[in-house]
Amino acid sequence: MGAVLQASLYRSAADRQRLREQGITVRLVKGAYLEPASLAWPRKEDVDASFDKLAEQMLRPDGCLPDGPLRNALATHDRERLMRAQRFAAGMGVRPQQFEFQMLYGIRRDLQRELLKAGWQVRIYIPYGTEWFPYFMRRLAERPANLVFLLRNVLAA
Repeated sequence: MGAVLQASLYRSAADRQRLREQGITVRLVKGAYLEPASLAWPRKEDVDASFDKLAEQMLRPDGCLPDGPLRNALATHDRERLMRAQRFAAGMGVRPQQFEFQMLYGIRRDLQRELLKAGWQVRIYIPYGTEWFPYFMRRLAERPANLVFLLRNVLAA
């Protein structure tokens, strides 16, 4: 069990710290919900900066959980966010076993393969249950290019 933090929310930095102090695994996402400006960063650039800052906090040796079955995760299909996190983790001497990248099945398989080839842990997830379709549609809507990636992968299969 763990918690999911949305980088888009102002409160996530404080939440991450409290969760870390309690030894709770964190999954960091950008956040795909339209929140009011009183609660969340309204601009994509600000959400990206928040994601990077939180990711770096999670990837510092003192921010990672010890080796074991639970580990922190960065969940995004954003190439720049992934590459930045990868460079930061390598520079901090964080081992790939201390965290994982998570990506939605069928989207950015090229990045999934790149990360695996470079030795990083990658978890692919598939939405299921009665609300899988609205969830899937939010993932596609958060970045229109995701639809292109999905269609390309479906046609290539």
